[in-house]
Amino acid sequence: MSEFGFQSYPSLYTMAPVTIPSDLNYQSDLMNHRQHHEDGNSQLIAQLKMHLQFPTSSNATQQFDDYCYLTQIVQTMCIKAESEHYRRLKAQKQMTMGLMFWQLNDIWQAPTWSSIEYGGRWKMLQYASKKFYREVLVSAVENPRDTLTVHVTSDSLTDISGSVNFTLYNWNGMNLKQWSQSFDFLHNGVHRSIVPVLIN
Repeated sequence: MSEFGFQSYPSLYTMAPVTIPSDLNYQSDLMNHRQHHEDGNSQLIAQLKMHLQFPTSSNATQQFDDYCYLTQIVQTMCIKAESEHYRRLKAQKQMTMGLMFWQLNDIWQAPTWSSIEYGGRWKMLQYASKKFYREVLVSAVENPRDTLTVHVTSDSLTDISGSVNFTLYNWNGMNLKQWSQSFDFLHNGVHRSIVPVLIN
């Protein structure tokens, strides 16, 4: 699976050398000129408002800085969710045996799909990718009726065993329950193994 992606803005640090104060708005002429994905800004805003709070600082520069940061959170959430989904499919008949998101780096300062900004500065996605590409991945899927399935996916070429430790909190931060679930993967020449754990 290759070339899936979601955009984000680079940091204000990276944008600063090519902007003036009036450019620092996602609706400015410069930002619209550098947005090369049709309806890209609308998609970013829709995802941002679905999951986070839209920035409201009265300082225009701070508001733009916050907006850039939040788009990087949204990009990371999107790519992480999709990457973990494809990795979980390894043991299914779909057999998604590899994945590569689009894209690694930028040729200019702009809203793009990259995980590394122009000049080499890492976006949040680049840091997160180190975790969701780990050899052994623990990932969760929300199910209907307030249940969660936790999967352990392994790319190891050797037998592995271990345990996943769970802590269940309520919205007030109170620890409701703790438990552990062990797993074993026997290497059989096929890169696949998933252990689902249902949490009620």
